Amino acid sequence: MYNYDVKKPQRRNHMDYTKETCKSCGKEFAEGDDIVVCPVCATPHHRECWKENNRCVNEELHAEGYVWSKAKKSKAQPEAQPAEAAAESQDYDSAVCHICGSENPKDALHCGSCGALLAQPESKEDVTCTFCGRKNPANAFSCSECGAPLTLSAATDDNPFLDSTGFAPDDMIGSTKADNLARYVQSSSRRYLPKFKKLADGKKTAFNWAAFFLAPYWFFYRKLYKAGIFFAVLFVSVSLLTYGVQDKLLTATEEYYTAIESIQVSDSQVPAQDDIEKARQASNEFFRKAAPCEAILIGISIIERLICALTANRFYYKKATDDIQTIYKSTDSVAFRKLMTMRRGGVSLIALFTCFLGMEVLMQLLVYIANQFM
Repeated sequence: MYNYDVKKPQRRNHMDYTKETCKSCGKEFAEGDDIVVCPVCATPHHRECWKENNRCVNEELHAEGYVWSKAKKSKAQPEAQPAEAAAESQDYDSAVCHICGSENPKDALHCGSCGALLAQPESKEDVTCTFCGRKNPANAFSCSECGAPLTLSAATDDNPFLDSTGFAPDDMIGSTKADNLARYVQSSSRRYLPKFKKLADGKKTAFNWAAFFLAPYWFFYRKLYKAGIFFAVLFVSVSLLTYGVQDKLLTATEEYYTAIESIQVSDSQVPAQDDIEKARQASNEFFRKAAPCEAILIGISIIERLICALTANRFYYKKATDDIQTIYKSTDSVAFRKLMTMRRGGVSLIALFTCFLGMEVLMQLLVYIANQFM
């Protein structure tokens, strides 16, 4: 890519500019003239001409990729021509460096003499984005419509998300192709596609360890927002209903530490028999009060998480198939279907952290309200 902001010219190298014309003053260069070349297009100037204008005489053509060349031009042609026109007149058996004039192999990227970047002939065929179908210039790196990288189009067509899943693109999982489900699930296809297949074949449930440990946040992470909101409300509601049990556990813990701190230890740091008995009684009292509370809270938490783990895959499979069917009904464009499937699927870290912060704030608010009115 050219840097159009460069203003400092380069000194003449060993290239012979005699009988060439300075485009600024129109005079031919003579032996011994102080010549500088534009660092962008390599147009030669007298140093005084450059200082007078403080710019390249062909600066307006830089955006078109113009490169100065010693190739002879007919009088009918303009003195400066775009790179596309210059490329048509060049002999591509060798590449001539526009800085030093050295000949290089036609497929060379840099000049072997001075290291300058060589201009390469460009293909005039447009590149079609496989995601949205937009045509882009042959030298474009990303699509001007959707931003998808054009250099990864072939890999996207092959669908790398199907690798190691054991499914072919046209294999059916229920009423949906494995290719579409893999694009929807993306990097976790190897884990979820076999589970979807079992569900589609009639299996009632499939356990999801991620949903068990991360519930209800897992649902937001996988963009299952309706199910996520349902389980978030369930978790908050159960937590409020068990607030009395949590309060008893907290009270028992505080009483235990208070009793332990009240035990006096002699200077010899050897507790007396009475102190040992007091500590034993405090521990027994703590476990008597805390054990039932902990058992209730742990049991309820396990039940909640089991419900999430046993329903997560079915929710995920249903949402994936519903979203894919909606996309395929909305458009006939294959490229647009691929793009929308990947955008609807995947994961969302923003949704996960939003759920986490939202539940924490809501719990603190509800506990504060409960303390104020109880």
